[in-house]
Amino acid sequence: EGERVVQGRTVLAELDRVPKELALQEVRALAAKARQEWEKLARGYRQEEIDEARQAVARAEARLRDLLAGARPQELEQVRHEVAAAEATRVLAERELQRMEQLLAQGLIAAQERDRAWQAHEVGRAREHAARERLALLEAGARQGEVEATRAEVRQARERLRLLEAGPRPEEIAQAEAEYQRAQAVIERVEDELVRMRIVAPLTGFLVRKRVEVGAWVGPGAPIADLISLEPVYVVGPVNEREIGQLRLGGPARVTLDAYPGRTFRGEVAQIVPQADPQSRAFPVKVRIANPEALLKSGMFARVSLELGGSRKAVFVPKDAVVRRGATVGVFVIQDGVARLRQVRTGQTQGELIEVLDHALAPGQEVIVLGNETLQDGAKVEKVVQNPAGGRP
Repeated sequence: EGERVVQGRTVLAELDRVPKELALQEVRALAAKARQEWEKLARGYRQEEIDEARQAVARAEARLRDLLAGARPQELEQVRHEVAAAEATRVLAERELQRMEQLLAQGLIAAQERDRAWQAHEVGRAREHAARERLALLEAGARQGEVEATRAEVRQARERLRLLEAGPRPEEIAQAEAEYQRAQAVIERVEDELVRMRIVAPLTGFLVRKRVEVGAWVGPGAPIADLISLEPVYVVGPVNEREIGQLRLGGPARVTLDAYPGRTFRGEVAQIVPQADPQSRAFPVKVRIANPEALLKSGMFARVSLELGGSRKAVFVPKDAVVRRGATVGVFVIQDGVARLRQVRTGQTQGELIEVLDHALAPGQEVIVLGNETLQDGAKVEKVVQNPAGGRP
């Protein structure tokens, strides 16, 4: 508390960003994948992909031909030899197991040797069984279900090859581009949410009070800090009914404070409230004082001397001409058919007109009163004459 803050730069609070940052990483990955797919479709399929699809068709067709043709005599003969060899191996292993069991019963060998013989016998039985199963399948030929499944593979492979050779359709390219654009829109939205999760000072001034601590839960609309701007500062004081008519906006004022004895601060009348206090019949008057060194603090007691009487010339514009962009108050003027935003300070009002101070506008200068809320500096405009700014006593 008491620290100086700078508009748009000093971070006052920051919400937990980790979930949003993780979400941003995920959506960026999706966008990258969508972009790759879009670019792939836009440039067409590579020749390597088409060649690979042709090879897949050839392999599927070869499997189907083999199934339809059945086993060749050479294959049957080879598998019959494998069955015979497996049977012979199993018989030898069975005899060896019987011999080992006799030796074990006589106490001539250890049980482990009998176990090894049993394992060899079981392996021989399994190999014989597998060989006989394979022989049975070859002799029976391909099952109808297997043939149909292979035919489906052939159809799928041929359809993929046809699509690759035809190239991507325009609607496919457009859909892929739309997917990428949607992902980009989500990225922009999440990035904007991340920016808004960091709350910066809306003005240049001082931090008066912190209302939250690190780790605290904050609801929508809850205050997080109290700030005060001391450049400029304003002194508000009452002026009686007899003298209020002699005051003028922009008139000089001298301010003294007990905190700075012997020193006088210069200011000017910034606002005259047009309604008197019902009890005192005095009118509140606001005096603006430049405070570049931040010597004047909120809540100080001040004495104000005002200059009464006199007259001056002022420039007024329609109230609709004044726009506010954050902390900036300005008026759009027309220069060579282009809108230019002039920063201004405003003074008193007269009906639908408001005073522009500091000679920011020249008498008779043209200002924009329609569509200026969304207008951007430097935009081309079409002039429609309404009420130009002018000199007024």
